[in-house]
Amino acid sequence: MATKKPKKNFFSRVKEFADIITAIGIIGAALVGVGTWCTSQINASTNEKLDKLSSQIDDMKLDNTRTQLLMMISDFPENKSEILKIAQYYFGDLKGDWYATDVFTKWAAAHGINVDELTFMKEVAK
Repeated sequence: MATKKPKKNFFSRVKEFADIITAIGIIGAALVGVGTWCTSQINASTNEKLDKLSSQIDDMKLDNTRTQLLMMISDFPENKSEILKIAQYYFGDLKGDWYATDVFTKWAAAHGINVDELTFMKEVAK
């Protein structure tokens, strides 16, 4: 003869349900913790890569603008307005280097431009 399982009362069912909900909550919190840790590791790596990429882009801008400035001074020395535009970006925004500064200063002197009067050159002279 099969024995019947005793029926559970309302309170024991509620307690079982509460235990299940608690277990789900603990598992969920653990998953959130692991997910947060994984995300922080991914973000740290991504931020490092983005910083390196940003630095490489800045170096490329500097190199390309230096090349453009020196090429314009060499090949088109009479094109003052374009040379001054490139020089303003190179020396003002990109904080150009000593070699281009020397070449630009000599070009400016040969073309009657006082470098000391150029606003973007004030930082370079320091």
